[in-house]
Amino acid sequence: MTEWSGLVTNSTGFYSGLNIQQIVSTIVQADSQPLTDLQNKVSADQAQISAYGSLASSLSGLNTLSQSMELPTIYGMAATSSDSSVLTGTASSTAAAGAYSMTVSQLAQSQSIYSAGFASDTSTAVANSGDTGFQIQAGNGNSATITYDSTNNVFDFGGQTYSNSLQGVESAINAASQADSLGVAASIINNGSAYQLVMTSNSTGAANRMKIMVEPSGSSSYGDATGTTGINQLAFDPAYNSNGSVSGYGAYTNMQQSMAGLDANLTLNGISVTRSTNDITDLISGVTINLLQTSSTAVNLTVANDNAGFTTQINSFISTYNTVMSAIGNALGNQSKPGALYGDTLTGDLRETLYSMTTNSYNGTSLAALGLTHDSNGNLTLNTTTWNAALAANPSQVLGAVNQMASSLQTTMNSYINNIIPNAESGLNSQISLFQQQEQQQQTELNTIQQALTQEFQDMEQTLGSLSSQSTSMSNMLGSGTTSTSTSTSTSGGTTA
Repeated sequence: MTEWSGLVTNSTGFYSGLNIQQIVSTIVQADSQPLTDLQNKVSADQAQISAYGSLASSLSGLNTLSQSMELPTIYGMAATSSDSSVLTGTASSTAAAGAYSMTVSQLAQSQSIYSAGFASDTSTAVANSGDTGFQIQAGNGNSATITYDSTNNVFDFGGQTYSNSLQGVESAINAASQADSLGVAASIINNGSAYQLVMTSNSTGAANRMKIMVEPSGSSSYGDATGTTGINQLAFDPAYNSNGSVSGYGAYTNMQQSMAGLDANLTLNGISVTRSTNDITDLISGVTINLLQTSSTAVNLTVANDNAGFTTQINSFISTYNTVMSAIGNALGNQSKPGALYGDTLTGDLRETLYSMTTNSYNGTSLAALGLTHDSNGNLTLNTTTWNAALAANPSQVLGAVNQMASSLQTTMNSYINNIIPNAESGLNSQISLFQQQEQQQQTELNTIQQALTQEFQDMEQTLGSLSSQSTSMSNMLGSGTTSTSTSTSTSGGTTA
């Protein structure tokens, strides 16, 4: 007798021919609706948490902008030039209103000097044997000494050696300038027939003119040179005229001036002014003046309330506010297309609060009187004509109204960002944890059902296998008995005959 093996394939029972896997899956699926409902609830809660996070982020942007709008300095001041090609101005919030007439007769300029021509920038010697080196300084700033080693025919600064050539001198000066903050830059030009060393002061003004003192062969100290060869070629310490030009180089021909180190000269309301730079920060309190070119005619610089900047700030607020309201609308959705926060009281209240706060009155005037109104779609807009008229009529009232509105908005948004929304998210997270525990319980029950059903089908297959085995045995027995009877009858008949 063949024993049943308990065989149940992944899809079909061996003896029953039934698709057992499909049957068990269908039954379990029918019992899994509570689990599906829990999973849908978790997904919905997670979508709400994500929507709350986006909402809080959007509110943070509006809150940051409102913080700057709450300050009394939001209005700011502006400096306007009647000819921006000659000069421009920038005013801080501390600047006082005023009008200034300015004439620029001279711009500040950096000094530039150059050497005599050399046949090569790499092979022609600069220093002679016995020369000691040179010192360089711009104005009253730091000085640096670059020495010359006759034995090895190299310049030295800071333990680093450089070749006895224009390139070596250039590199040594720039290394010294960087190390000691000399404020001097060296370069080499090819004028078409010779190479020349060019040195330029990094700062403008007469006070930053350069001086190069040399110590040639036979000298015991650094000073002016009277020779025209070797290290003497780098000497530069001339006398100057009042206009910055060189009045005399002495009895030698050394470095020459190509651009004078000049101060800026101008008049302000008829008062003569001199500065070493073209960017003047200490002439008018709170105002930076940038000189760009000279002019024979006066340029007017007006310092006044910055209406344009204030308007830009308001437009930025309007844009950010509308973005927040749009985000709230998308999160809520509508009946035909619900959003993640559809029907959420918290979000609905926030929308109503923000809307009402931009329709209220502040500092004795309504926002509508300042030009801030809502269009048919609920978006905040600015009527520039009304706004400009309000600024012209009473700028302090406009500023006060904006300050108060911004302060009121901050109170509301801080409450939502720091308390209301986090509390709602915390409640949803707790609910998700509970749902997930219930999911695990449901899943365990479904696993138990699946195992029980599978076992029942296995038992059924075992029973069918046993019955099949018994049927086969009986058939074999019956077949064997019939054959025996027939044989016996045939033998008997033959004997009688």
